[in-house]
Amino acid sequence: MSRSDYYQEAFEIAMEEAGCWPLVEQMTRDQREQVGASIATSAEHSDQAFYTPPPSDRIAVIEREKDDRYKALEAEFRRYQDNAEGHMKRILRVHRDDPVTINSDGVYRHGGRTEQIA
Repeated sequence: MSRSDYYQEAFEIAMEEAGCWPLVEQMTRDQREQVGASIATSAEHSDQAFYTPPPSDRIAVIEREKDDRYKALEAEFRRYQDNAEGHMKRILRVHRDDPVTINSDGVYRHGGRTEQIA
């Protein structure tokens, strides 16, 4: 079955479902074949009428969105960590210029030497 035959059959089925079969019966076989060929040509050129971005464009958009979300989460974590370290300095009465870090092992002050303070 060729593309023209496929679209001719699709045309005939559509006309029958729309209640227009008497119109199809009035057409010659050549006319129905010409309609099928015309629809096949239109289908081949449909991407000229309707833009479909290539898959690589969508992949690039998804990766960019993922990178943006990651950067936002990283910035949020950094703010959280900075705030937590600032609060720990105030609670433990550590000078605000002394570097303090928090990790899973505890709270550390880094001023010439590293010592665990909590």
